[in-house]
Amino acid sequence: MSDIWRDVKVRKFWRKRFVKLLRIFPIGNFWFAGPALEDETPRRIQQFAASANSGARVKLLGQRADAANLMREAAIYVQPSFLEGLPLALQEAMFYGCACIGSRIPGNHELISDDSVGVLVEAGNVNELAGKLRKLMNSTGTTRTIRARRRGVQ
Repeated sequence: MSDIWRDVKVRKFWRKRFVKLLRIFPIGNFWFAGPALEDETPRRIQQFAASANSGARVKLLGQRADAANLMREAAIYVQPSFLEGLPLALQEAMFYGCACIGSRIPGNHELISDDSVGVLVEAGNVNELAGKLRKLMNSTGTTRTIRARRRGVQ
């Protein structure tokens, strides 16, 4: 993960938007896999989820050796970054057939070039992210098409 996540302003920015997403989407599950960046991060995420009455839908999975299995189970993968090189996790999600949403930043736009393989949103724009997420969640046909194209099935 990028050092940008260690920035207090960035963490506060995403915590507020995460709560908003939980309220916008009263169904569905949010899984977080990977190392905690600091001791307080998991506790804060659970507090925000509880404040949105969504604690049971948020899973903090920690560092995992079976990330591929998680991606096989996921319908949608979101990479809401401000800064990336060429994001390996996004590449893996695409490989395993997830419909992907990424921030419109260098790196992500090199992988997601049109709506046939995923969608891009303005970095930090939670309303646009929510709109694209809603579209994918409500349109199983679109999600299946993206998943099929990522798997090489036409």
